[in-house]
Amino acid sequence: MKPSIIIIHDDRRAKITGKYPVKLRITFLRQSKYYPIKIDVTVEEFNMIQNPGNIPKLTPISIKREIKEWKLKCDAVEVKATAVIDKLEEFSFRLFEKKFYNSQQSTQDVCQFYITKVAKLRS
Repeated sequence: MKPSIIIIHDDRRAKITGKYPVKLRITFLRQSKYYPIKIDVTVEEFNMIQNPGNIPKLTPISIKREIKEWKLKCDAVEVKATAVIDKLEEFSFRLFEKKFYNSQQSTQDVCQFYITKVAKLRS
């Protein structure tokens, strides 16, 4: 049995800026743990990250670029978490955290990200 992985907008508590953190949520045997991605966005920005095709045409290019960067970072974190979980023989949050935070795989490795993403979409 494998855990489920999802990127969520943690709107339980707003930060001082009025934005909410984006987190990686891993659920295994009805137990969930949240891992910060270090992105803080508004509800509208998170909706644009989740659905980049629905970005309004009048949105400034600088904001569109920032949303694309956030989307890539979220996808890279999700791919990295999936890769770490796939390498574990038996899942536990402690082992996941150890491998996830000490992993040699970089979240900035774009080629590896796309290779993993294509493999995930094919399966």
